[in-house]
Amino acid sequence: MRTFTVVAALVAVLGLPSPSTARSTSRVGTTPTTTTVAVVPNPSVAGQDVTLTATVRPNDGTAGIPSGTMQFLRPDGSQFGAPQLLSNGQASAPAWAYAGTYGVRAAYSGDTTFATSTGSVDMVVDRAATTTTVSSSANPVSVGGTLSLTVFVGTVAPGYVAPAGTVDILLN
Repeated sequence: MRTFTVVAALVAVLGLPSPSTARSTSRVGTTPTTTTVAVVPNPSVAGQDVTLTATVRPNDGTAGIPSGTMQFLRPDGSQFGAPQLLSNGQASAPAWAYAGTYGVRAAYSGDTTFATSTGSVDMVVDRAATTTTVSSSANPVSVGGTLSLTVFVGTVAPGYVAPAGTVDILLN
């Protein structure tokens, strides 16, 4: 809410010896808003860059565009980066995540005309595809001979995370 101070001059009409002033403070409500949040692309894959975009609009279609900042929040409520300045009622931030589903929230700061609001969206992150390459120190290898195998597991774009886990090698 915004606070306005009203100054009224009382003149000698009431028999006062000289003009004086009185102050009165009243609160004027701000226009309610709705914040919507989008993730593009959604779903994504682990390590893929996405864009978080939050848009704030007045609920009643009032003319005007909200200004101020938007704070993106992690699922635990902690801040994700610095507050972003709104441009035409929108703010964006880059992000990426490991596989899983995350509740992303955005909190609008409000301004002198428009009220604060929050919005949220689920960011769905699938596992990234991988490729596996096996190479050997000798091919062919003689019966009873030794052999070293090298296994490389890599992530396929647009994913960009280091694969983790174990590789089992089965011989027939």
